[in-house]
Amino acid sequence: MRGRCLTTLTMAATAVLLLLFPGFVWAVEPAPPSRVEVAVHEGRLTVDVSNAPLDQVLQAVAKAAGFELALRGDIDSRVTQSFRGVSLEEGIRRLARGHSVVVSYAFAPAEPRGEIITEVLVLEGSTSADAPPTPARVSRLDPGPAAPVTGPSMQPLPTIPTERAVEAPTSVTTLYFPPGEWIAGIQALAEEAQRGGEAARAMLADVGASEPSAEVRAQAVAALARLDGREVASALTAALGDEDASVRLQAVRGLRRMGTESAVLTLAAAAASDTDRAVRVAALRALASYPEPAVRQAFVAAAADHDAAVRGIATRTLSWWNTRNPGRR
Repeated sequence: MRGRCLTTLTMAATAVLLLLFPGFVWAVEPAPPSRVEVAVHEGRLTVDVSNAPLDQVLQAVAKAAGFELALRGDIDSRVTQSFRGVSLEEGIRRLARGHSVVVSYAFAPAEPRGEIITEVLVLEGSTSADAPPTPARVSRLDPGPAAPVTGPSMQPLPTIPTERAVEAPTSVTTLYFPPGEWIAGIQALAEEAQRGGEAARAMLADVGASEPSAEVRAQAVAALARLDGREVASALTAALGDEDASVRLQAVRGLRRMGTESAVLTLAAAAASDTDRAVRVAALRALASYPEPAVRQAFVAAAADHDAAVRGIATRTLSWWNTRNPGRR
């Protein structure tokens, strides 16, 4: 009741002042000016910022630390934070809370921590800033040969060639996505990879290989399937050993557009031995887009498949080829 009275008296006083002094206005306190103070020493970040756009703060950190910064989406929210001497990565995550962050390292034995941040990608996030992101994984990118195509759903296939990834310095990439942002995050990574972002490309390969959710792995492999490069072919070949058929289907669709001899051999092996009928059918349909001599033997083998749908595709394709080339069997 007392509060209502005070509100009523305030409104009445305001009305009287406006009648007596038409030019009277309430004084509104202006917003505090922006302040950005950033320092980096031996991999530790000190920040004192007030009412500053996040993109400007991150750019100041990148300049002080000497790494490449990429921002995607709306990253201009206002930031007021102050902390001293935290690790550079932890400081970036604090500043970008509520957004997705990808941090790439390169090993640097001469540095106090033995590694340096080389690239940071910040993606617009839709979750509340009160829900801090947590690390999804740390991926050590080894330029060695791809893993053989094996797994619970497939037997080892020694005839499948393995591709060697493009040589690059061994690095560590850490991915942070706010809770519930995986699919949108993968789409953003795919767009960044299509623009040439190596860190985003590497993270897609890592997510496709090791994320616990089959749905997320399939999304990552589907994104990889739209890219080019030897490391992409290697990741797609490895994805044919995934335990989930939806992931293997995405890998088949990606290998179809590769057009290389190794892709043909890989698809032929999948058509012959994958345990899921849909994957074998998809592999045969992919092989049908290649020149006949290169894939005829795969269709001959598939004509003896135990599944009627697979046999049907193989025999119809062989019959069509034989009709076009009567003297060839």
